[in-house]
Amino acid sequence: MFEYLVNAFVGAGISGAQPKALVPEQIHGTVIQPSVIVKADSPEYPHLSKNEFVCMQAAKLAGLDVPDGFWLSKDGMLLVLNRFDLVSREGRMAQLGFEDMGQLMGKTALGKYEGSYENIVKAIHLYCGENATPSCAKFFGYLVASVLMRNGDAHLKNFGLLYEHPRAASPRLSPLYDVTTTSIYAIGGTGYVDRSMALKLN
Repeated sequence: MFEYLVNAFVGAGISGAQPKALVPEQIHGTVIQPSVIVKADSPEYPHLSKNEFVCMQAAKLAGLDVPDGFWLSKDGMLLVLNRFDLVSREGRMAQLGFEDMGQLMGKTALGKYEGSYENIVKAIHLYCGENATPSCAKFFGYLVASVLMRNGDAHLKNFGLLYEHPRAASPRLSPLYDVTTTSIYAIGGTGYVDRSMALKLN
């Protein structure tokens, strides 16, 4: 199924370690509804879709901001999430601007593990204006959840800001995404499990 989706929507892939694709949901073949992100299990990380689904459910039950909808396929191999950067305005879909913390800090994808959670808070204060305080409070919740769920992949690209429009002076922290329990996976077949965080604290 995932292979079919990728072939059907060429160029709609999303970066990251987990195979994923953007898929427009259509009704009657004409009306485009909010696109969804479809993530597939990875041979390297068994049950990754179930893992993320459980972590997202835990975050939702804890009262954290998560995408409006997410579902697990019946066979547990695919995770489907509503995109949080699409909103309905006057009966039409509008796309919000989005920048992840790696982009904001001038890092390439290779530098996503370089930095600290303190620097993310500084970036929120620098860019979010009147939304800085609530966004920092929200980020604290995300960080606590990552520690409790042993999410060792909470790197710079897994946090970002949403902009209402291109000239928005006060973006806000996006909902939580890409959160999994990474401590259940051994590194490179070594049997060693890394329980450290992705970034330094300060």
